[in-house]
Amino acid sequence: MMSKTSYWYGVGKIRAMEKNLLGSAVFRQAAESGREEALKLFAEALPEGDRLLKARDVREVEEFLRGEKAGLERLVRQLLPDVRLLRLLEPESLLRLDVLLSGIEQGLIADYFRHAADLYNIGVFLRMRLCRRPEAELPPELAAGGFLAAEDFIRLYAKETAAFLHLLSNVHKRGRIVDYAIVLEDGIRGVEERNSFIRLEKRVKDFLIEVLRPAKYISCGPEPLVAYYYARMNEIELIRLVLLGKFSGFPREKIQERINAVYA
Repeated sequence: MMSKTSYWYGVGKIRAMEKNLLGSAVFRQAAESGREEALKLFAEALPEGDRLLKARDVREVEEFLRGEKAGLERLVRQLLPDVRLLRLLEPESLLRLDVLLSGIEQGLIADYFRHAADLYNIGVFLRMRLCRRPEAELPPELAAGGFLAAEDFIRLYAKETAAFLHLLSNVHKRGRIVDYAIVLEDGIRGVEERNSFIRLEKRVKDFLIEVLRPAKYISCGPEPLVAYYYARMNEIELIRLVLLGKFSGFPREKIQERINAVYA
């Protein structure tokens, strides 16, 4: 891991940029607004938002958001000097997390990715059960490196949901207990009772944002940079959710129920 002093400049820059992150009220208001008003809200709130006002269809919205993601990725590559951390930010990193975390010190960043692996595996577990896929197909789909062992998912694959929730309520994390069940139970019930992942996916995103939030109080180190990267990615995905919903004519309540927590 790089020396923490390598991050003084990067953290200072990120602290200034964090002030431009959008609060939840902007997304709620945009979801309640018409299409043109939603475009205007985001255009006024984003530093480069003027270009968004010119979007006249889904393709142009997607083009704008691709540019926002590309700019974010360039920024993080410039500010994050440790190539091992950059590899963790790659989209498929969870599937080789056990390898990528080797040499990464314990702390917020490692915790974030281990939680992300657990939550990814919970989603895989539920989707495969919903589709009634055989238990033998589960192990290759699971990410390694989380706080929960792959063997636990395999052992409980054919069991009642109550047994799975008990496992999730008693997850060991470096000498303390994490209770995923209290956060995810209503989402899991939504999957099993209504075949809907909407609530679960929202709960997962809410949880991961909360894992990152302590990075706001870290004065130097890679944590604020990694947290900003995922905070901004979350923001971009929420803008996409609202605007594509508006262009596609989705009901306001359907958009609102998908809006998860933000870092701002």
